[in-house]
Amino acid sequence: LSALTSARSALRMAPRVELYTAYELSPVQEKIREANKQGTYGAVPKRCVVTGGLGFVGQRLVETLVERGAEQVVSFDIVPPPANVWKHEAIKYITGDLCNLEAVEEA
Repeated sequence: LSALTSARSALRMAPRVELYTAYELSPVQEKIREANKQGTYGAVPKRCVVTGGLGFVGQRLVETLVERGAEQVVSFDIVPPPANVWKHEAIKYITGDLCNLEAVEEA
């Protein structure tokens, strides 16, 4: 029985954390990581399109882009914006389907 136990422990895989973090960051990623640790973030694009911009993550991304200086953020979603959505001059809400080329071109 002890031989079986020691064989199992010899074949034990590395913890999952090591599997997902066992890579090296590129110099650009390392620079961004250091800037983020200091509380300074890189510049955001002046114009952005966020697909799924009315979802939980999408709404926060739209807000963050505007807060960090994006001049125009298009929130593109398949559902219309609710009445309590954040209204800001830099945000444009477009309702459409990604499968519809005309709606995508409007965004």
